[in-house]
Amino acid sequence: MKNRTKRDLTLFFGVLVIIGSITLLTGQMSRQDLIVKYNTMRTELEQQELLKSDMLLEWTHMRKTKGKPKSGGKYAEEVLARDGDYINIIGFMVPQEQWVDVTEFLLLPLPLECYFCNMPPAHDVLLVQMAEGQKIGRMVNEPVIMNGKFTVNQGPDQKFFYTLSEATHGSIEGVTETKKDIPVEHMVAPSEHPGGEGDDGLMAPSEAPRVTNPNETD
Repeated sequence: MKNRTKRDLTLFFGVLVIIGSITLLTGQMSRQDLIVKYNTMRTELEQQELLKSDMLLEWTHMRKTKGKPKSGGKYAEEVLARDGDYINIIGFMVPQEQWVDVTEFLLLPLPLECYFCNMPPAHDVLLVQMAEGQKIGRMVNEPVIMNGKFTVNQGPDQKFFYTLSEATHGSIEGVTETKKDIPVEHMVAPSEHPGGEGDDGLMAPSEAPRVTNPNETD
């Protein structure tokens, strides 16, 4: 009887392990599909914009940045050449603390959910500061095009590799924007995020702003 019970338990836990492995693999494949999908979407929009203007800065160049903001980055020539220029850039919006009438937010080459619930790498984050009197009415799901003064934050003790100041929000032909809804588990600082393992120097846990739920009441 004991042997049978032991055998049944072994079989039960073996099945759980198999189910867990399949679920994990499916989740990884699903996220990888998302990455391919959104990378392709952004790249096609970048190529569309490059046909209209040479002001666009592509994420391909920005993602070549090495190092950490705290110790100082090593930037591609294409990025350094645009330091101080007014540029256009296409990316996905991520709130810091503001959800409506936004004056400052992060722009990424992929939506937040593509980063496996961890902090995006530092070279994938652009701090956007809206021009005086300009606001983004709401966060949106689709990629947006922003125009502004691009600054490469060189030297040590930086929070971000790049900043876009005096920014304005433009429209992308063929893209209809819809309101972004971020799951509650994503509305916390990276240091508190379930499954998060920190970052590559983007932001110390004590510096990471908490993203608050717009529906919260005091």
